[in-house]
Amino acid sequence: QVQEVLYIEEKKLNNELNILQERLVTSNAEVELQSEEKLNRNLSKLQTSTESQNILPEVKNFQKHLLKIKGKDNFWDNFNHELFLKFRTKFLNKFNLKEIQNSKDRSTFFNYCLKYIPGVNMTYLEDHFLWFEEYQILLNKKKEETLRWKKSKSVSFTFY
Repeated sequence: QVQEVLYIEEKKLNNELNILQERLVTSNAEVELQSEEKLNRNLSKLQTSTESQNILPEVKNFQKHLLKIKGKDNFWDNFNHELFLKFRTKFLNKFNLKEIQNSKDRSTFFNYCLKYIPGVNMTYLEDHFLWFEEYQILLNKKKEETLRWKKSKSVSFTFY
């Protein structure tokens, strides 16, 4: 009788699990479709805006990068990405991008992230870390070029 009760309970749980898996697959498919549609809309907007205006190359590269990676958190949920940024600031903020690769604090940072960010493994974390480095490089180039452009505009206005 105990085995029969356990067998019935197992069947119920398996049915619930199957239903939840179907919901998850459906939900992921909807999100993927919406993301793809949004990406296509953004790409067409970007192409239109870059054709109609003279945008700085660094700004254009940054915009294309954001579209390619579909956002500025690289598909991490907000909570995990915020933890990543918090830990990165705590352990690696004092280094520039080149120094981080050789820093002892880098391994401490990785271990801390693996311990406190739920659902993250080393491969996933390294991918996000490399993505974030590339993001920072492009963001800095965009900022520098924008400042240079503003300075050149202000200088040209002072001569008139």
